[in-house]
Amino acid sequence: LQGPSEDATTIDNHSAYGIHVTNMKIDAMNTWTIAADAKAGTAQNSIDFKVGPDGALQNASAAMQGTGLDLSKNAAFDMGYQGIAGGTDKIKLKTSGNVARVTRDIFRVTGEGDQVATITWTVEPGAHTA
Repeated sequence: LQGPSEDATTIDNHSAYGIHVTNMKIDAMNTWTIAADAKAGTAQNSIDFKVGPDGALQNASAAMQGTGLDLSKNAAFDMGYQGIAGGTDKIKLKTSGNVARVTRDIFRVTGEGDQVATITWTVEPGAHTA
């Protein structure tokens, strides 16, 4: 699986105070099946992936369960206020994973019908909780 570059995929803080991502919820789109391990499953158009900042990638399959993944204690999801020195006002997102048993054309990207998932990030003021 090859996702967009981490420079192209970011969560940006445009506020005057620090914020923290507290939750990540994922919903599968179109005919994709998000699995814990795409290679071991049997579903067509199966994908497993992780997304998050370097060193803190989060499992998409786990983020589909219930209300999603609680990130409130993960310092990697802290962001400083907009314009803070060092660029900590954004989180660069990396992706990694596997795709298996593909029955659709993924060579030619044609638009919204190619979307694999929707990720909803919940944020709140402040830093992570201990």
